[in-house]
Amino acid sequence: MKAVALNISAWMLLPVMDGMAKHLSAEIHFLQVVWGRYFFMVIISLPLTYFFFYNHLKFPKNIWIQLIRSSFLFLSTVFFFFSISIISLAPFVTSQAALFSTFATICVCSHFSANSSERSIL
Repeated sequence: MKAVALNISAWMLLPVMDGMAKHLSAEIHFLQVVWGRYFFMVIISLPLTYFFFYNHLKFPKNIWIQLIRSSFLFLSTVFFFFSISIISLAPFVTSQAALFSTFATICVCSHFSANSSERSIL
């Protein structure tokens, strides 16, 4: 159940981040919002990763697949932040609420449909 709670908590934080991006994009260019997101993600995550997972840090065997994956993630963030910068607030909030409720329902249903050996992991 811990994994379900963490997953739902993460999905609850996403609309907050998206709302901040919507608010910021009204005052500054959306690419600056994307830049700020990735800059501060690196500043926060690198020390945490180094502190907690230092023994597990390894250079990937196939760096190209990681670079392609990162490029797609970056482009999807750019497109998403651009779209929320031009959409009005009401459809944006409605879509976020629908997305969260869908994922929360999937998480809760998957927990109850898992057999007992899988449930012990949660």
